[in-house]
Amino acid sequence: MLTVPIGSKCVIDTVKGLKSSLLEALDNSSEGVLLDVSHIEEIDTAGIQLFVALFNEVEKRKIPLKFKGPMKEKVLEQFQLSGVRYGEQING
Repeated sequence: MLTVPIGSKCVIDTVKGLKSSLLEALDNSSEGVLLDVSHIEEIDTAGIQLFVALFNEVEKRKIPLKFKGPMKEKVLEQFQLSGVRYGEQING
């Protein structure tokens, strides 16, 4: 399983680079991807959209996705405010 760190910011300015890293990880790991969400301090709607796209992509490719966390409470709140219901998956 390939580990991909997200870093401290998952915002519009960083999403393009994160997307490239995530797609590369998906292309290179049939065993799955471990997403390190433990350091995210800031996320915006672009970051949340990236997560939604990632969830859709791993489902399409049938690649396992796990999370290294926990995710910080203030970041989880942004998911809840946006209506994206991945709290239990992400918090693991």
